[in-house]
Amino acid sequence: MNARQKQIMEAIIREYQKTGQPVASQVLAGKYFNFSPATIRGEMLALDKEGMLVQPHHSAGRIPTTRAYRFFVNKLLNEPEEKYEEKENLKKRIAHIDPFSRQLAAILADFSHHLGLAGSFDGDFHEAGLSSLFEDEELSHPDALEEILRGFDTIEKKYETLFENIDEEIEIFIGEENPIKDFSCCAMILSGYCRNGERGFLGILGPKRMNYEKNISLLEEIKKNLNEKI
Repeated sequence: MNARQKQIMEAIIREYQKTGQPVASQVLAGKYFNFSPATIRGEMLALDKEGMLVQPHHSAGRIPTTRAYRFFVNKLLNEPEEKYEEKENLKKRIAHIDPFSRQLAAILADFSHHLGLAGSFDGDFHEAGLSSLFEDEELSHPDALEEILRGFDTIEKKYETLFENIDEEIEIFIGEENPIKDFSCCAMILSGYCRNGERGFLGILGPKRMNYEKNISLLEEIKKNLNEKI
């Protein structure tokens, strides 16, 4: 990819994150760039050939592929951490909770507007916010619902092997990268943490078009607050 193609791909990802609709060259030309729709269409065709974009319907709009999201996320992980904007509200919510409880999963769900995951490595697992997944257009079709529900069955059956290798670094699984194959229509962000000698994990499950910057900073801010409570 050349520099302009990278810029166009990032603009498509950001626009798709906002709208959930395939992004057309006219939108990019009017909102992000000062060059013509024809120039953008040419670069979009090149990105199609590289497997970064796909045209879901016969319209001119494109959406990012897993490969595009991976390129985008790897770039984010190498940039300085974004400050979490709702840190004071978050701190108040965390102040009096059990760090390995469903309350923590609910906080993750409330602040991310996706599904929150929390638990300890001894098999204590909680999720909250399942309904928010199916309010997103990307995940609202019946096949996605069936797959995601089946994925939670997998978590219960293979809990230890799924989470045993999680450390305190942020890990992001997008689409078919997901260790839970039935979550292949989603993205999942996970991170482990240790509190008073007990290991736990936090996670967010949402559509592939989720706001990765915000959710990464949310997990980091929660871990920071949990460490301060020791």
